[in-house]
Amino acid sequence: MASSSSSSSSSGTASPCGACRFLRRKCTHDCIFAPYFGSEQGPAKFAAIHKVFGASNVSKLLLQIPPHDRPEAVTTIAYEAQARIQDPVYGCVAHIFTLQQQVSIHDDTYPTLGLSRIYSTWVRTMCRWHSCKLN
Repeated sequence: MASSSSSSSSSGTASPCGACRFLRRKCTHDCIFAPYFGSEQGPAKFAAIHKVFGASNVSKLLLQIPPHDRPEAVTTIAYEAQARIQDPVYGCVAHIFTLQQQVSIHDDTYPTLGLSRIYSTWVRTMCRWHSCKLN
């Protein structure tokens, strides 16, 4: 499992990870959340994830992902959770549409920069990662 600056508690001396602190449970040495949610900033970061997806669902999801991909998955889940709290209907897709509109405006103003080509490649990549469908 990936190591982190957060410490998990297998004895009573170290502080629990942020997720376990938020859930008010004992943090074990094999805690799936410990490498990604430090004891200081972790509870706030995990609160949004728990509210949107639920701790059990995220735990099951992380267990299905190869360990080397988990840090990026946690970052993505945290981003989507924050986006869902801000916009419960569209989530991060609202951010993508906003960026798409901004690039379209800039592309009309500065057509030689080719931003729409760069942006459309980025959107396709993000959509593959998030499994969304855009026209």
